[in-house]
Amino acid sequence: MEEILPIIAIVISAISLSVSMFLAIRDRGIVKTESMAYKNSSTEEYAVVYLKVVNVGRRPITLRYLWGIMKAAIHMAAPLAMAL
Repeated sequence: MEEILPIIAIVISAISLSVSMFLAIRDRGIVKTESMAYKNSSTEEYAVVYLKVVNVGRRPITLRYLWGIMKAAIHMAAPLAMAL
C-alpha cells in the first residue's frame, strides 16, 4: 500500500495539471475581424473602410488603436478610446 500511494499522487497531480493547462488555453480573448472597402461613386476612390471586430473568446478585450497605411505610404494610428 505504501508503494502505490506516491503513484496515485503523481497521477492526480498530472490530471490536475492537464485540466489547468486546458482551461488556461481555452480562457483567452479571440478576435474575429471582417473588413470591406467602399468606393466613392463619383471619384472611384476608396472613401470608406468598414471594420467589424468581434470578441469570440472568453476574456474581455479592448481595441485601443486603429492602424493602417495610406496610399502615399503614410502610417496612421487613430486612438479609439474616445470614439465609444
